[in-house]
Amino acid sequence: MWLHRREPDVDAVSAATPDATWHLTTSTTATTTATLYVEVNQSFDWNDYYSKSRFPDDAIYSGSGQVGQPSVVYAATIDLARPGAYTALNPVGHGHHSGRDGAIVPDLAPLTTALEIVDRIVVKVVEAEG
Repeated sequence: MWLHRREPDVDAVSAATPDATWHLTTSTTATTTATLYVEVNQSFDWNDYYSKSRFPDDAIYSGSGQVGQPSVVYAATIDLARPGAYTALNPVGHGHHSGRDGAIVPDLAPLTTALEIVDRIVVKVVEAEG
């Protein structure tokens, strides 16, 4: 999904995240609120719905055999005027099964273990130094 975003720009992209607590520090020029999206995925994460044979005519999904369940998109609107405040992100949908477009599909029903990749995503607002 992030690959298809044009406005606003993507602030950060990571690859294979360690299987542990992970921290990302980023900044914004926004002063009141910002919507934060986090996209999470894991290759080979098959389930009954997203099986290896689910989309035989999709060369990306069927071709590599590495896809599985699509990315899960988490989001929250962050109140930047509240330094020290914590905000939890919640799953709001998933990406296309082979990453074809940047749409967020709100139906989470076909997802299983993809919703268990992360335990929680929490954002803390801090004031910029200096």
